[in-house]
Amino acid sequence: MTSIRETSCAGIPAGLENQTFHLQWRPRARVAGFAIASLLAGSSLPALAQTRSASGPVLEEIVVTAQKVEQKLQNVPVAVTAFTPAQITDQHIDTIQDLAFLVPNFYSIEESGSGNAAVYTLRGITTPQFSFQLDSGIGVYLDGVYIGRDLGTQFEAADIQRIEVLRGPQGTLFGRNTTGGAINYISATPSGEWGGKQDFTFGNQGRFRTKTRVEFPEFDGISVLVSYAHDQTDGYVKNLAGGTVIHYGAATQGRFGDVAAADEFGGDRADAFYAAVRYRGDNLLLDYKFDYTDDTSVQQATQVLGFSPGPGGDFAKLLFSLQPALGGGNTVSLTRLGAVSEPLQGPTDAQIWGNSLTASYDINDWLTVKNILAYREFHQTNVGSQFDGNTLRTPPGFGLGPGGSLFTLQGTLAQRDQHQVSEELQFIGRMESFDWQAGFFYFDEQGTQYNPYFILRSLPNNTLPPLNRFTDFNDNAYIDNASYALFAQGTWHATDSLNLTAGVRQTWDERYDREYDLAGPPVQVFNPSFTDADWQVLAEYHWTPDIMSYAKVGTGHLTGGTYHGTPFSPEHLRAYEIGVKSEFFDHRVRFNADVFYSDYRNRQIEYYNGVVHFLNAGHEIIRGAEAELDVIPIERARVFANFGFNHGSTNQQTISISGTQVQVGGLVKGLFDPEYTFSGGVQYDFADFSWGGHIQAEIDAQYRSKVFTQISSNEVVGGISSALESVVNPAGFWMLNARVGLVDVPLGNTTGKIALWGKNLTDVQEVEYGVDAGFTIDGHFMQPRTFGVDLSIDFGGPASTQEAAPAAYVPPPIVAPAPAPKNYLVFFDFNKSDLTPQAVTIVNQAAANAGPAKATQLTVTGHTDTVGSDAYNMRLSRRRAESVAAQLEKDGIPASEIQIVAKGKRDPLVPTADGVKEPQNRRVQIVYDGGPIS
Repeated sequence: MTSIRETSCAGIPAGLENQTFHLQWRPRARVAGFAIASLLAGSSLPALAQTRSASGPVLEEIVVTAQKVEQKLQNVPVAVTAFTPAQITDQHIDTIQDLAFLVPNFYSIEESGSGNAAVYTLRGITTPQFSFQLDSGIGVYLDGVYIGRDLGTQFEAADIQRIEVLRGPQGTLFGRNTTGGAINYISATPSGEWGGKQDFTFGNQGRFRTKTRVEFPEFDGISVLVSYAHDQTDGYVKNLAGGTVIHYGAATQGRFGDVAAADEFGGDRADAFYAAVRYRGDNLLLDYKFDYTDDTSVQQATQVLGFSPGPGGDFAKLLFSLQPALGGGNTVSLTRLGAVSEPLQGPTDAQIWGNSLTASYDINDWLTVKNILAYREFHQTNVGSQFDGNTLRTPPGFGLGPGGSLFTLQGTLAQRDQHQVSEELQFIGRMESFDWQAGFFYFDEQGTQYNPYFILRSLPNNTLPPLNRFTDFNDNAYIDNASYALFAQGTWHATDSLNLTAGVRQTWDERYDREYDLAGPPVQVFNPSFTDADWQVLAEYHWTPDIMSYAKVGTGHLTGGTYHGTPFSPEHLRAYEIGVKSEFFDHRVRFNADVFYSDYRNRQIEYYNGVVHFLNAGHEIIRGAEAELDVIPIERARVFANFGFNHGSTNQQTISISGTQVQVGGLVKGLFDPEYTFSGGVQYDFADFSWGGHIQAEIDAQYRSKVFTQISSNEVVGGISSALESVVNPAGFWMLNARVGLVDVPLGNTTGKIALWGKNLTDVQEVEYGVDAGFTIDGHFMQPRTFGVDLSIDFGGPASTQEAAPAAYVPPPIVAPAPAPKNYLVFFDFNKSDLTPQAVTIVNQAAANAGPAKATQLTVTGHTDTVGSDAYNMRLSRRRAESVAAQLEKDGIPASEIQIVAKGKRDPLVPTADGVKEPQNRRVQIVYDGGPIS
């Protein structure tokens, strides 16, 4: 498929007949610099939609902001996977952990000990435990706003328009704490047109979800969108100790009162609200966005799988052996149970909210100023978490409390509150052969954490005695962290095919950590500061308009700090990457792939020996490869797949921890990080029914190789049985999912769909999260098979019409030879106004045919897509038309015979949602005076 084609129908295309033209007799103008023009390219994998061209279905184009500016996905020299609104809905992507298997080298699970927290890995980088003194090496952003705490990322996706997962360090444009990559959420923006959507989901395990979106018409430049979502799921493991009331008040200085144990494990109930307001001025665009999530959940059922090696495990075995005589439980199982008994396990409540104001102002054609100001908060209360998997009773004569009382090997409570403010000022420049960005970033967060651990505690009369600062453990802290950064990145378009990019970012971190004892005044205060610089250089070469390769090297860092009085250094990662982005066969095949080599130094890891330690583990090398494939093999069919491989090798650095020499290099090996990931499937859209609508079917399979889920078997070889080893660190497995539905059903002024779906259809039962708790080895299992039905209605759009019945056959008339064309279409790349050599050939043909067609006037009409301000798009339309007109002048057409018509974003030929752009809007039309012949 070429970047420019002649129209194939007579007359002016639909959408141009009744539009108001802004006319101008065009003086002679310069031809713009080098040319890039293409008709269609770019999509995410797996993309679940397609558009059509004259030659048949083609892959959908998606615009991303992986480099802080809007670009076609296929033109971005970054390993990035993007998800459109349809994919987010169909794949039930509600939180980060739902992205597991859908992104190469990305894996996510629910963390044990909290019902609304996740552990996720990307290219071998794993998020740490949820202590306020520790940061994650995978940055999460919402509308360009950095979210400082992992717990603050578990918002409900009430109205997310697009999700982008950027793999590899993003230290230049995104900043610190992106050694593994970045996850970028983009919420919906108002379209300015009346409309709405209603979604319902019903499923097993009491699943019910409703989501309502309403958009209001634009008024005086202001557009508004509001959304509400409710999502609930029952638990799937019964708590035999449900309803047991534990009295925490005295032990926690009144922070917790009486708490009843949950009746089921794995349940969740969330309500989310979202609002967006957009103002469009001539050169000014303002976006205000607000999101709120209220979530109550219960963590997964924790089972005892075995006993820890060493004295702690020996004591737990003895305690369990005494339980039958004491009236307690001693269940140990390597298979998933339908019921466990945990009297100290209560719910987790979280409230997450935030707002942001993004202002973008086009100073002139080549300079835009953008500012993102945001404030966010989250509050979490985790009412009880234990790792016993049983109702235990205190053994008499052990000095642990009254015999027969409720007992726990260890338990924990948590209250966490955090708020943050961030400011980012960006300058975005666009020149003939050089594009650049520069800016300033500021981030400040404050938070309090009350998180005591109580160990070997008897609870007489179900009451927790006062915590003991000598035998119990605390993770109580107040933090006040600030970060400042200056950054700049520029791209030189060296030739028509070669782009060279370089960027740098300087970051200053100031951290304040005041750690409290269990009950008393602050005992430790730390105030470290760090300075780091990150950089990136890359080269991209466009072999054809549809094939691009790139090579780059860049760095990222994760800031340092202190944890329980022990300092740890920043970690640094330098990554080398080579990749290709390509499309073939008229945009029916897309193949993107990359290989990378990461040099990882001072990696921050956790170590548990009865107390959690945080330390640097030395040097690691991570090698990997990724590939994404999307194919339209035949009409109405799609095949999609993604593959990831990463392998880390470490040194065997030995350090002293609590007087014990430990080889910390071994602790790094693949923790929650599969070496291989794969996802692939087939989708087929059957032919439309006579009344509209059609059946769509999809089946996909997902694979994850072996992971190490807990420290003990990762570090102590032979310390546990081979049977326990195989369960806690499960081998690779496949999962099967399917979906079939009736879609695009006309319902008067609306359209609807209904779809049946199932996940984990073969009911794979593997341990998802395992931990050596010092006494027992515990874990929870994967969620069992789920299935349900989705219902959706889009309203507010134009009424659909039924196709007329085919007329009786009439022999075609004899057709005379076609005259020379009088109507040509020239298509442009996103945000570009230059012509390719192929484009010049077609414009030359239009000029050559002007004589035989007896043309006395050529009208050149420019159009744009719907991104950016009205003023910017009007200028872009004019530049596109001027590029074509300048070439016509070169071919001998007098300037006096050329008219320029510019169309702005308020007059798009094909309306599209944000994030999915329509190349038909990105064109120039050449029309001869006096003739509609195409």
